[in-house]
Amino acid sequence: MPHDWRDSLRLAADLALLGIVVTLLSLPLFTAGAAVAAGSFAIGHLIARGRWPSFADLWAVFRRRLLPGLVAGPAIVAGTALVAIDVAALRRGTVPGGVPVLTAVLAAAVFVAGCLALVAVRAGTVHPAAPVDGIAGSAAPTGGATRSALTIALSRPIVPLAAAGLLALAATLAWFVHPVLVPVVAGYTLFALHVVTPRLSGPVAPVHPVHPVHPVHPGGAAGGPVLSRAGWWSRRRLRVDSQVAGGLKLDR
Repeated sequence: MPHDWRDSLRLAADLALLGIVVTLLSLPLFTAGAAVAAGSFAIGHLIARGRWPSFADLWAVFRRRLLPGLVAGPAIVAGTALVAIDVAALRRGTVPGGVPVLTAVLAAAVFVAGCLALVAVRAGTVHPAAPVDGIAGSAAPTGGATRSALTIALSRPIVPLAAAGLLALAATLAWFVHPVLVPVVAGYTLFALHVVTPRLSGPVAPVHPVHPVHPVHPGGAAGGPVLSRAGWWSRRRLRVDSQVAGGLKLDR
């Protein structure tokens, strides 16, 4: 399909709206983990499918992530506060260690921040070859996204460092823009993480496939297996290749 400036403008508006919704849902802190996971799933679905998921799919992801992600928001806020207190104490000389300890604390904080951003991305990763009609509540478990992110981070440290760099850039932009526009920056940051980190990490198996909610037969009857465009094209190509191979045998 042709792509012009109107498509880019539409995507920018959609990402801005997504950032606003995710920010509003994250304000109670205890819902921040579920909100970020649902927003990440929406962007992953957009990248894999070329369209936004339905509200029912997003609501299913949010509900399934709510209980496992209850401590995510408060833990991140508490960890950030502790790092800020440690850095301030080290700079004033209240805590011994000086520059070496300060450098170690900042390096660890950067790596952990990148890993957390990578967890958010992996939680929303969607397999491009999976069926397209919904998710049947098949949001990836938090442990699966965390293990996958840690595997990538330990095998390719450049990935969490790049993710932390994106977070630092987003924080800088958020500092300079009007406070009303900070949620918009959040939506763009989540999209940038989904675009940049897979390019650096290479081909990684998705944490979860997307299963159909209402399967549809190729002819349109409900209850049968889904026949996606990719599957239909591959089967048609297989039949054509078989026919060509058969014609070559007959010529011989």
